[in-house]
Amino acid sequence: MQPGEKLDDDNLWNDNVQFLGELANRFESPLPFKYEDSVAEDPDVADCVTALVTYCEAYGCFMALLLAAKGKYVQFGSEYKENEEVVNRKISCQRRDAKGKLSFLSDVRCLTFLRSLPYQGGKLTKILALSRNLRGKSLVETVRGSLALTPIQSLDTVESAARKVSRQLVKVKVEGHQIHTGNWLRRHVLTAFGPSFYAHFINETNFPMKIVSGRFGQNKGNLEFVQVVQPHASHPQRAVSFTDFLGTGFSTGGYITLYLNGIVSPDMAPPADDVRVMEFALSLGLLPPIFNRKIINIEDKTSNEFTGGKDTHKKMNSSETETLYWFDKGTHFMARGEIVTQYFIIDIWRFIIQEFDPLTEED
Repeated sequence: MQPGEKLDDDNLWNDNVQFLGELANRFESPLPFKYEDSVAEDPDVADCVTALVTYCEAYGCFMALLLAAKGKYVQFGSEYKENEEVVNRKISCQRRDAKGKLSFLSDVRCLTFLRSLPYQGGKLTKILALSRNLRGKSLVETVRGSLALTPIQSLDTVESAARKVSRQLVKVKVEGHQIHTGNWLRRHVLTAFGPSFYAHFINETNFPMKIVSGRFGQNKGNLEFVQVVQPHASHPQRAVSFTDFLGTGFSTGGYITLYLNGIVSPDMAPPADDVRVMEFALSLGLLPPIFNRKIINIEDKTSNEFTGGKDTHKKMNSSETETLYWFDKGTHFMARGEIVTQYFIIDIWRFIIQEFDPLTEED
């Protein structure tokens, strides 16, 4: 830098700020909680760690440039005092910004179930992945130390917290929502005709919801319906038995609209505001029974493209429990899709929408 050159040259300074911002966006993006040994192999997690380490490297280089510029202006004399003050403001701004973005890494509150949730940024996953990357953690800690931030918890502490969170679940509120099929004699008579199948929708929130089922699928039968479920109520819908469609199986897709203003819209399509929209899908494969494959899926479509259940139906490929979490109107919500068996002969595709307290640990 020579006398007369300005600090705010776009090519020299502003590009650095933009680059840091782009890196920060990548490591601040939400992540689901992961604890497996191969967590770093997940592409989203790996990109987060790479962006975090690169951010610290770029921050260090940028601060070195700013300090070098400040030294030059001091050398040039008092007539460049204004330029020196510009550099000081940039240094303060970058330090403040970096401190805000990196402080979560040593926040013990981030080692809890609440901070593991995606809408909280999945901070526990990020801390765990970085802690397992010894070189990356060392570089990040060097920068954090220059910002007077406390050190990241030890790897043993982080692993212990992650292990504990991996065992914690939000207990589903199914009490009072069991499906009743008569006495034990009737249930045993039913076994002669094969198991019974139900889709069961449980609303354990303080808001009404509407189910629109059967928009997509095959052999939908009586799984094509529209039903409003009031707060703290449920709706079981009998599907089919092995004899209903001569063993051809069935599937259906639809959507659930939770009305957060308490007013159920008469329109079939969900309103644009004050709602939460979740698409769902379920399926049973072909006979014989031992090869029957029960599949379920649920997706949050509130901020994504709404397809009425088509996209969720197309993408379902697993019997694994699917869980969604979100926070709205001061309340934590969970939506879960799961497959359960009742009385050994009743298969239930269960969709639960409920409120929960994340500070209550459920083992």
